[in-house]
Amino acid sequence: MKHHPFVIAFLIFTAFIPGCKKNDNLQTLTGTIVDTGSPALDGCGWLFQVGDTFYHPVNLSEQFQKNGITVTVIFEALNDEYHCGFVPPGTPGHPKIKIRSITPK
Repeated sequence: MKHHPFVIAFLIFTAFIPGCKKNDNLQTLTGTIVDTGSPALDGCGWLFQVGDTFYHPVNLSEQFQKNGITVTVIFEALNDEYHCGFVPPGTPGHPKIKIRSITPK
């Protein structure tokens, strides 16, 4: 049986579609980059503050490590918390996020 090249290409293309899924876990927030001090000295490093909530970006680029700048961030919430500083056991940590896009305001 002779296979048409377009049929074979279509089958190969459709085989990879399930691997390309859209990430519905992305969020967009505007907030402030805050330097809370060195983790070596009981600080929490660079955090992203929105209201009373502080997020720990795992990939904040050096160009945005400026205390007090306002930015809009598109990020993926990670299923983990960042614990830092000298806090009692059981204290909730800061939600970890992975930045997908960041723009200054």
